[in-house]
Amino acid sequence: MSRILYSQSNAFGQITKTSINSIITAKLNFSRLVPVLNAMVVIPGDYSGIEAQLGIVAGQGQAFYNTIVGMQTAINAVVGLDTLDIGN
Repeated sequence: MSRILYSQSNAFGQITKTSINSIITAKLNFSRLVPVLNAMVVIPGDYSGIEAQLGIVAGQGQAFYNTIVGMQTAINAVVGLDTLDIGN
């Protein structure tokens, strides 16, 4: 897929650049975070390791895990993200 170039010479272009770069950074961070969270769930359905490591209130570990995995899934589903990471 070819690159989609956009101008960064105005405020809108700068906001676009910042937003895209934030999503790209989040995508990278989630690709590192999710495997670590998966390793913390030693027994399927037991999220107490996540709760202990991250100081999450007991019983909220699964909701936290599901939210993080859901965000990763959503970011990974962004079509064409790799074509927008360059501006001029």
